[in-house]
Amino acid sequence: MAGYLSRRNLLPAHYRALYLTGSRARGWDNESSDVDVVVVSPEPFAPPAGAAEAVGQGSLRISHAKVSVEGRAHDIEYWTVDQVRELLRKASWQVYEPGQGQERQFMLYEINFLDRLGHALALDGGPTVREWQETVRSSAFRAMRAAFWLHDARNYHADSEGQLGSGDVHSAALSARLAVECAVDALLARHGQLSPNGKWRARRFKEASPTALTFDAYWRLQTMQGFDPARPTAWISTALDEVAPVLKEVDAWLSTEHERHHGTGCGADSRAATVSHRERDR
Repeated sequence: MAGYLSRRNLLPAHYRALYLTGSRARGWDNESSDVDVVVVSPEPFAPPAGAAEAVGQGSLRISHAKVSVEGRAHDIEYWTVDQVRELLRKASWQVYEPGQGQERQFMLYEINFLDRLGHALALDGGPTVREWQETVRSSAFRAMRAAFWLHDARNYHADSEGQLGSGDVHSAALSARLAVECAVDALLARHGQLSPNGKWRARRFKEASPTALTFDAYWRLQTMQGFDPARPTAWISTALDEVAPVLKEVDAWLSTEHERHHGTGCGADSRAATVSHRERDR
């Protein structure tokens, strides 16, 4: 890999780490999957014109290149060592204060970077990659992602109850399904599955194997089994009832995590954050 990238002028002369990420690194790839690669160097690197584009903004603005190798697309991200350190600090317990909305300040490419780093396969710079992986594992990022999805799940849960009460069953059904998906993502984040990509939710669920919800129960809700368009209320009520314990479990875990790192529980803070975000989102 390094030799090919170097011959195509896609690899800086000096770099700290080169690793494989994404579905290929997790063994989830198929014939149409892209190959995702990350290069981390001491200094910014600009790939050849025509192959690259800039992603992000400010000090965390990175370069991204897309090339084809033997008919398979390769996505290459270029980060600097300082950018990785800045992002790791942004996700640290030293910075995170529940209830302040910090979990909503990550851009999608930043979330993907931190999630994929946890499953990275080092091609070069293995000790550095493993050090970063351990930093992510011990960071507040898992709690941040769980709090993010918990907030949205509570909102959709409350929305569905209100819509159902007003007789708007179609909106209530849609909100209930969104509540299910967000609650599951919160539960998966609590278990270290941090990807925001819904297409891998079932794979992530099986890998996490949470006790708060069985896979069969999740899959029944995800695929809306038993939903009768002529009588949607039954499915909506069941979905909301099954999601409620999941929300409580995630909230209790968040409270424990915050107490462990900061000395006080965060359950009340996360509920307050939910209210403030709902007001802000209106």
